[in-house]
Amino acid sequence: MMTYDMFTQEIEKENKLGKQLHAMRDLLGLPRAEFFGKRLVREGFPITWVITVRARGRQRYPETEGINFHAIGTTWQDGLQSAAQEALGRVSQRHASELVGSPFEMFAKRDSYGKPMVCPPYTSGSRDMYCVQEHISELNRYSSETRDALDREREDNMILLEERRALKRMVAALQGTVELQKEKIEILEARVSTLQEELEEAKDEGEQLQDRLDNDALISDDDDYEEDPQDHESEPDYDGEDPDDDEEMIDEEEEDPEEPAFDPDNDNEE
Repeated sequence: MMTYDMFTQEIEKENKLGKQLHAMRDLLGLPRAEFFGKRLVREGFPITWVITVRARGRQRYPETEGINFHAIGTTWQDGLQSAAQEALGRVSQRHASELVGSPFEMFAKRDSYGKPMVCPPYTSGSRDMYCVQEHISELNRYSSETRDALDREREDNMILLEERRALKRMVAALQGTVELQKEKIEILEARVSTLQEELEEAKDEGEQLQDRLDNDALISDDDDYEEDPQDHESEPDYDGEDPDDDEEMIDEEEEDPEEPAFDPDNDNEE
């Protein structure tokens, strides 16, 4: 079931033609006509309002058939103006014999001679074939326009679907690239962690080596300090003579062959 955007039965409050239609309705004893508005928005076309008019026929004797038709306007008010004008012409044409001598006598459609086209009153069993054919032609036209709009929408949907598929493929490729980059990042992070550990180990080894070198330097300084007294003993005394030379001189004096050795027996014999 079609849903409408606007609806009114008080056409007399909308425009002057509506007031005239309301006065004619009261004169003929017809029920209020119903005006339904549907707003059509199509890409590449201006906004269009389709006004559906349902004017019921007389419910008392002599009964008449209702009138149904469509009108088009760029706005809701414009569509109501066109619908009220068309309704005046159709109702006047259908009830032309009843409107003779009334202010609405000239509202009826006229023939080629300019005279009102008087039609016999409609009964409940009669049909306004002209209105039916016109209504069918209008429906066919709207159906054709709707079919063309659906074809355009279908083409647009196909294009959008293809773009969506292309975007999905692009997203899948980008996700694969992201996963690959994540794996590379994990490998690089592991490498950085390993290098940091190696750097810490190298720092520890360097500190240990530095401590060892400092300890060796301290030990070397202690050894040099202990060797200093021997160096002082080997130095010559105050008169510049070496004690070893004195010992050698004493040994030479003891081993002098010119001086005979002391013999106690010889002394006694003498």
